[in-house]
Amino acid sequence: MKGYIYRIDIGPKYYYGQTIRPKDRRTHHSAHLRRGTHCNPHMQNSYDKYGTFSFNLVLTVFDSANLDDIEQGFLDDHVDEKECMNVSRTASGKTFSEKFRSKISAAHKGRIVSAETRARISAAGKGRKYSKEARANMSAAQTGKTLSAETRAKIANAARGRSPSLETRAKLSASGKGRKLSESHKAKLDRTGAKLSSESKAMIGRANSSTCYGRPLNEKEWVKFASRLAAAKHVGGNHTCIVNCVAGRQRSHKGWEFVRDLSIDSLNTLKDAKKSIQLKEKPCYGRLRGSKEWVEFSGRSSASRHIGCHPMHVGQCVNGKTCSFKGWEFVPDLSRESLLSLDKMKAMEIFYGKAAGRENWVKFYTAVEAAEYIEGKTTGVTRCLSGNSKTCKGWEFTRNPL
Repeated sequence: MKGYIYRIDIGPKYYYGQTIRPKDRRTHHSAHLRRGTHCNPHMQNSYDKYGTFSFNLVLTVFDSANLDDIEQGFLDDHVDEKECMNVSRTASGKTFSEKFRSKISAAHKGRIVSAETRARISAAGKGRKYSKEARANMSAAQTGKTLSAETRAKIANAARGRSPSLETRAKLSASGKGRKLSESHKAKLDRTGAKLSSESKAMIGRANSSTCYGRPLNEKEWVKFASRLAAAKHVGGNHTCIVNCVAGRQRSHKGWEFVRDLSIDSLNTLKDAKKSIQLKEKPCYGRLRGSKEWVEFSGRSSASRHIGCHPMHVGQCVNGKTCSFKGWEFVPDLSRESLLSLDKMKAMEIFYGKAAGRENWVKFYTAVEAAEYIEGKTTGVTRCLSGNSKTCKGWEFTRNPL
């Protein structure tokens, strides 16, 4: 990558510096000088006095790795002269003490950027396209970087409990509809032929072959299973959920609870899982779509058992990500804000469909409901709504039938 040594002349005074983007560097210096906010007091005072500014490239360096050494030669020759405005004697720049950095940090904490300034920053960044070289540099800078456990915990805590607004969810949904992956991206996602390490294979083998015990909820007799796969087949459930139950990460699956063995430690693990889930559980309310009477549930697990689904689907309704599942609507409470949020979500998700040759439109609330009605696939309905397909099973779908 090429680099440059530049010289700034302000009246009889001058300054030497280095850059790989001369246009940006010139704009940076001139903009701060005009505003009176330049970090170099000698340059600012000289500009205020003489009012002139000249930016010239004095040397082109074909390997930017050598810029520091070359700039250091210029500084050694000129930094002690009266007309030189360079503050630092070293090309690597000035290093601030911890005390000074803490003062700068304290001065910036709590500062609120005005809406006008944020709008200007947003407008300046929109439409900006980085060159392939710049993208490669950013990728190389992030490759191999590992966040510490403390940083990951801070990021997780900051994101936990955050619920995007309806407007944000609508924007995310619109940006993802109709998106097509490139062939190179598909190739990266393709795991065909991927080989697991011997350690991973051993862990999977132990998890699949280990015996476990299960029993229906509220019953006392345990049933022994030769493996967790056998337990999953017996209850008609998912093998991963059985593993989570045995490890204590999940209370039950398909109305069954599971333990590794009947030892005191395993039974205590099951008790701890029940307690932790009870602590996490928050009451919610649900009703059949079209009904006015709300049913109170002690938690999402009890609501999911009532309608026969996974708690995840109830959680999505409670958090406002979907408006209903299996004909049921759910809200965290019966406050005015929750009910208004549900009404807005229903208005956003309602769509209409009609069979070919018919005039009457049928109202649907979810793609799953529409797919069951026409005996088709959910993906077919969503493709029609996103504009990627015209019909599904002879039906056309739209959000605005007018």
